[in-house]
Amino acid sequence: MIFEGTNISEGRGTTLPFEQFGAPFLDTAAMAPILNRDVPGAFFRPVCFQPTSGKWQDQVCKGFHIHVTDRNRFDPYTASLLALQMIIRHHPEAVAFKPPPYEYEYDRLPLDLIIGDASIRNDLCSLKDITEIRNQWKSEVETFKTDSQTCYLYK
Repeated sequence: MIFEGTNISEGRGTTLPFEQFGAPFLDTAAMAPILNRDVPGAFFRPVCFQPTSGKWQDQVCKGFHIHVTDRNRFDPYTASLLALQMIIRHHPEAVAFKPPPYEYEYDRLPLDLIIGDASIRNDLCSLKDITEIRNQWKSEVETFKTDSQTCYLYK
């Protein structure tokens, strides 16, 4: 979950880690209609949760529980990027990126390691259309899928 590189809780310290995300400052009412319209194969149910450890420990977080309704249509990476971009759009003063070090990397931001590189983070922050961001790596993903077919044990 890409939120690990931010101040957004990824649900650690709850009974639903990595199935929900949030922070005390999220405006779920503004975000829910857009996420539920623009993310096929999932429903974002607004929730409140209080982590017992980790980010926002003992504080009530407003966020979303992600319900996958069609695993063939749901793209978790793109959905996470859209959710993060929505948070950046609605809460530019509150969202923060964790500083290094992370996973033995001392120079790059943790989010850049998690999502791929700094250009994706910069595109998210500049509110570039998610489809345009996704199209930047689409051909590489298709090439990988084709090239890796011979390595699959199962179809």
